[in-house]
Amino acid sequence: MYYKTLQPVDLKPCLRRVSAVSLLIVTSLSASAQEFSEVERLLADGNAELALSALESVKPRSAAWHLLASRVFEQLDQPVRAASEAEEAVRLDQSSEANHLQLGQLLLTNNNPTAAHETFAQALERFRDSRLLRLGLGLALNRLQLYEEAEPEFRKVLGQQPALGIALDGLAEACIALVRYDAVSAAAAEFAATSPDDYRGYYYSALASDKAGLSQVATENLLRKAIQRNATHAPSHALLGKVLLEQGRPQEAAMTLEGAIRLRPGYAFGHLHLARAYRRLGRNTDADRHARRLKELESERGQPAPILRRLGQTP
Repeated sequence: MYYKTLQPVDLKPCLRRVSAVSLLIVTSLSASAQEFSEVERLLADGNAELALSALESVKPRSAAWHLLASRVFEQLDQPVRAASEAEEAVRLDQSSEANHLQLGQLLLTNNNPTAAHETFAQALERFRDSRLLRLGLGLALNRLQLYEEAEPEFRKVLGQQPALGIALDGLAEACIALVRYDAVSAAAAEFAATSPDDYRGYYYSALASDKAGLSQVATENLLRKAIQRNATHAPSHALLGKVLLEQGRPQEAAMTLEGAIRLRPGYAFGHLHLARAYRRLGRNTDADRHARRLKELESERGQPAPILRRLGQTP
């Protein structure tokens, strides 16, 4: 459903803010050769153009060179060139997990989950214990709406690393799509026990509670715990606003939902419920404004996104 309250983890805008995928995958990519150290430093500082100039002076152009070039072009927001370099890195060195990870995450974050799935699945045949490749596979399966297949992949990842929040994100998305709210609640509780300072355990417990129609007071308490741990998580604020509205507290709900929209201006779920809160308060002009914004977001959502294709892949 479009108005879902899950945090997206694999979209291109998220990648620019260090997305869930790139957060782990990019940190695993390290060209350790000494001649790449300056390029790595410039990339870390966000100076991709200078990094490209430094990289072009390095010879020969090995698989590690192409991997680093892929990262540079990714930072320059040139996904086609970044993918081309990643494919060349894979062609030159199939034995590098990092090469497969870079290519897979580029495909995933640029609207080609089918090719990403193929990339991660093939790499897992070689690197069977890689939690990052398995994470990528699960995310690709989610994007393909193959939730039954995705769920066990995320569970395997969490079995290897129980505190890996991105895996909980993916598992929650799959289980909610499958209407397995008890499974979300159980996984979130286990995660909170392992990582009590991470907002996710409390947020997903609250989300499962809300979806299942359980106690609104308990749901509110869980959301306040989530916000206490991460005050910048817009979905927590938005869901709290919805819960407050349903409790007959429209003024508090409006203030909370306004905060969610400030954090994420294009968050449809926030606009939907803020319009409802304003309507309840008699602020019809404000309600109409957010209803119009919601329709704009629906229209934007309906526009086909560019697809990053693999070399030789037919349109």
